[in-house]
Amino acid sequence: MKMGREEEARNVLKATRDADVEYELRGIKKVVKYELETSGANHYVAMLFPKDKYSRQLRWRVVLAVWLQIMQELVGIGVITVYAVDLFQDAGFEEQMSKLLAGFNNMSYMFSVIFAVITLDRYGRRSTMVWGAVGMAVELLIAGILDKYAQIQGPNQRSFGAGVATLTFLYTATFGATWLTTPWLYPMEIFPLNVRAEGGAWSVVGWSIGNGIITMITPFLFQAISYGTLLLLFGLNIFCIPFVILFHPKTAGRSLEKMDTFFEHGGSWNVFEASHNIRDEGIDDWRWTKKMNSEDHKELEAGRRLSTAVRSPEEDEKDARMSWTKRPVYTLRRKGSNAGIM
Repeated sequence: MKMGREEEARNVLKATRDADVEYELRGIKKVVKYELETSGANHYVAMLFPKDKYSRQLRWRVVLAVWLQIMQELVGIGVITVYAVDLFQDAGFEEQMSKLLAGFNNMSYMFSVIFAVITLDRYGRRSTMVWGAVGMAVELLIAGILDKYAQIQGPNQRSFGAGVATLTFLYTATFGATWLTTPWLYPMEIFPLNVRAEGGAWSVVGWSIGNGIITMITPFLFQAISYGTLLLLFGLNIFCIPFVILFHPKTAGRSLEKMDTFFEHGGSWNVFEASHNIRDEGIDDWRWTKKMNSEDHKELEAGRRLSTAVRSPEEDEKDARMSWTKRPVYTLRRKGSNAGIM
């Protein structure tokens, strides 16, 4: 498209799509034109210290990418993998057994990524990170409590230590299935094509900051609060959840070109408020807390705007038929779906 070969681009899209490609082609043309007009601002310094509207949008994306990588370290994987031997020794295992457990833990960590390959596109990035953090928080909370008793000499010490080891394995597998891949994938989806490499580089800065801080302070944490380190990580997982829900738009089901719509017209760091701002500007695709499904794409391709109703007539009818015992669960699921976490 940048070389003016529009017909060839149309043929490529037709060869890889089942539906009409004209809607997607118009979006690509718009993005290409926009990128050519703003190419002068595509460098590292301008992305962090903006001088115009376009650069401010880039800084917004840089902050989201950097903070997401920092949160990846805050959820505790650096503590669990780098200092796994110390963790298992504190739980009552001998040094040799602790080293073996740490090695097997890292091996299971590798295989858990297969789960992410299957589920990440199906459920989206926001849902994956939110529920991953919830799962890891629960596992760390229970592991911290068990670790307290595993450090006390007694007939049940071995059982408590085994519980700590089991939950450590579960935590690592949960991280591998959720938070391992998403913070690396997400920055590549929110940056324009012409600065995607620079955006990815900025995200690595966030990983370096988070990893450096966690790695440096962990030995002092183990020495000062022992099992409390796991309870601290439990709190940090809970701390990260609102940031994902409130500040990171849903990318699943959307083309890379569509992401510019959110940052150009959102006008707010709050995804819910930004979605309403986009809707008020008359833009068809405005529900940035939800995954775009096939029905949504059909509506847009047909030139129709996505529904702006808070509740559809079908939802009202279904809610009316619900018994009072089932209605709260249904309402919770509906609100969770609207928030993009279910």
